[in-house]
Parts: sequence; C-alpha cells; structure tokens
Amino acid sequence: MSGGRRDAGGGWSAGSAAERVRGAVVSGLAAYYNERDPFAAQWLRNLIAEGIIAPGFVDERDVRDVDPEDLDGYAQVHLFAGIPVTP
Repeated sequence: MSGGRRDAGGGWSAGSAAERVRGAVVSGLAAYYNERDPFAAQWLRNLIAEGIIAPGFVDERDVRDVDPEDLDGYAQVHLFAGIPVTP
C-alpha cells in the first residue's frame, strides 16, 4: 500500500481506494463495510472502536466502484451497511 495511512477517525488519508481496501486486508481486519453516507460510515467506525461490531474497514466508495478482488481476504462483507442496530 503506497502512501496510505490511517487518520484519527479510522479512515485513510492518502492512496487510492483499492490500495486502502487491500491494505486493510493485509493489516488483518475481519470485516469489510461499504457505506457511502458519511454519517453512517462514521457511525460504523465508532461501533468498531467501541468493540460493538466486528473490527473492519469502512469503505465510503460507491458500491459500483468496488472490484471483486477488493473483497478478497475478508471473513465478512457488508455492502450497503447502513447503521447497525443491536438489541
């Protein structure tokens, strides 16, 4: 992954989208979450940080821009993730 690094919010500050997704797999994240809405995406990051949902990478790209190989290596894939609700 060239030039990508995590920012304080759990996102990525540089690098292409594909590099960010593949870098997350290399770093051992179990789940891939795809959510375009910035508010919902941040909500997912907050839930990950609190340990409420599986650790993973939150990708804010349009699902049409996600290549199948971007999902290789993840144990869970959540497209159109939205805001999860727990009982």
